[in-house]
Amino acid sequence: MEMTAALWSFVLVVGLLTLTPGLDTGLIPHTSALGRRRQALGGVLGSRADPPQIFEAHRVVR
Repeated sequence: MEMTAALWSFVLVVGLLTLTPGLDTGLIPHTSALGRRRQALGGVLGSRADPPQIFEAHRVVR
């Protein structure tokens, strides 16, 4: 594979992965659309927190 073709393949894959929404991006609107505002808030806090703080965010919302 030529170097420029490999570079363009890499740029394409990285671009697609960057634009693809993650799990939390789909979880929060889905949860809030079901009318579960407190759980959606917990999802927002948990997705933006460090891993040890996720349990604290869940405890606060619950």
